[in-house]
Amino acid sequence: MRYGAILLALLLLTVTAPAEEHDLRPGSVFRSEAFGYVIDTPDRNWVPWSDLEVDYTYADTGFLGLEGYGAVIMPVCWQGKRPNQVALLEVFMERFGEDYPTPFIRSESDVRKDEASGTYLVGIEPIDDEEYTYHFWIVANESCAYSFAAWGPADQPDTVTDLQALWDGVVITGPPGVLSDGGTEKEKEINAFFLNQIGMHYFEARSYREGFRFLSQATDLDEDESAYLMNALRVLTEIDAYQEAYDWLQPRLARYGGDLVVRSWDAWLAYQTDDPDKAIRVYDELFSSGYREDDEFAVYAGLLADRGEWDKIDADLAEYAGGEMTESLRQLQAELYSKRGNYTEALAILDRMSEGRPFNADVAYSKIEVFEEMGKPADVLRIANELIDQNYRSLESYFYKGYAEYQLKSYEAARESFNTALKYSPTNSVVQDYLASINE
Repeated sequence: MRYGAILLALLLLTVTAPAEEHDLRPGSVFRSEAFGYVIDTPDRNWVPWSDLEVDYTYADTGFLGLEGYGAVIMPVCWQGKRPNQVALLEVFMERFGEDYPTPFIRSESDVRKDEASGTYLVGIEPIDDEEYTYHFWIVANESCAYSFAAWGPADQPDTVTDLQALWDGVVITGPPGVLSDGGTEKEKEINAFFLNQIGMHYFEARSYREGFRFLSQATDLDEDESAYLMNALRVLTEIDAYQEAYDWLQPRLARYGGDLVVRSWDAWLAYQTDDPDKAIRVYDELFSSGYREDDEFAVYAGLLADRGEWDKIDADLAEYAGGEMTESLRQLQAELYSKRGNYTEALAILDRMSEGRPFNADVAYSKIEVFEEMGKPADVLRIANELIDQNYRSLESYFYKGYAEYQLKSYEAARESFNTALKYSPTNSVVQDYLASINE
């Protein structure tokens, strides 16, 4: 655990400051219509935790006990299929500074609460030379999950009984109002946060469709948080669902007003879905408004280059760089010179980038692209060999080596290079096609 235990001194301070969101008193009943549960606190043993948000921003409610106890409940509700238990354990335990599974947990067992099922975990950790026992009941039904955490001094004989008594006072009532336009803005914010966390769990596990299901719900529940929208878009682009991502974004764009990063997604997805007119228009507006992202400026410049708008490219690049050309912008400038046939200037830029510096693989590949445009396979071969000699052995370096040898009609050498390239990508169809041509 990363949070200290709650001591009696803090408890005495908070008793006089009732919680703002709910009318709670010692021994009272807390009812959440938004998340569909009730907590009946044992008489006099527990009081509401008035400044809960300081330590547990996304807890729905919390309590402090007279014996140095603390307890919080963190709920989340969703539409559709229940997430798996591992996802819930990882997401909720992360709120307590633990990566599940963790050696902090000493025991773990199955548990039920009403129609919900899940996991009961117990951990022990020293806090200021005193051991505290932490108990977590993490259960879910088909529409909501609840993480109920409670802790207290491990050496007090009644601690476990008192913590269990508070858990016994929890009743899951349902249905959750937060799924039907109920709940306060804070409750929606809490729910959206945990939906996002679950979605990112599935994203990291490469279950992209499941991830998008939760991330899209988070986006629509908390319309002020653009990070959820961008996470949802990341998931769809990971599976190349560009048109779906574009269509999903359009009705939500107006929410984010002047958010330049969100608007950049609109431009990039227009580019990915073959709408260069819109991509150029939106990018032009973005970069004129001060948006800065070198990779996306390269996309914008490439679209202008396809139209031969070289004067606009030069003017926009100068304005964007503001006299400070980054390494990526210099490489872009060299690429643009190459595209317009000014190979000498392109190579001069790349040579200046290499002078007095260690070998740079990115610059080497940029030179290869220029020499390929110039139709100079001998120079392509020379740089490909440099990459390999510098231990940058990869599909790309051996492909360019084989490609140059093929152009120079050194077919046996090309076969050997292409076969080596296949070791890095055994199913690469381009390499296989070259090998088939050699073997005919």
